[in-house]
Amino acid sequence: MSGLGVGLGPFDQLAPESAQHVQAPGTDVPVTIMTIPKAWVLVMPCGCIDGIVRGSVRNPTAEAAWATTFTPNKRSRDAQDRKGWTVRAATTEDIERAQHAPDHEGHNS
Repeated sequence: MSGLGVGLGPFDQLAPESAQHVQAPGTDVPVTIMTIPKAWVLVMPCGCIDGIVRGSVRNPTAEAAWATTFTPNKRSRDAQDRKGWTVRAATTEDIERAQHAPDHEGHNS
């Protein structure tokens, strides 16, 4: 993923659709405005949700949530990616389903 610009600090790796760049009123200081989803979900290849984490400045992108919370080990994360696992913004239905879902068995990670 390409960075959005110089001097954006930890947000250099945000996807372009996740951020809006504006000037702070009366200054030359660039400001980044982000919309962060309420939560991110880790989705197995079968489509079932394996995990859910709150969206935050620590997890502003799907990639950040996957790396910092769901699967911190890069080698394991790459293996999941090759098998078809994904991380995406959670819908309200995902959040409700995750709260009431029994343990999911029969799937190898």
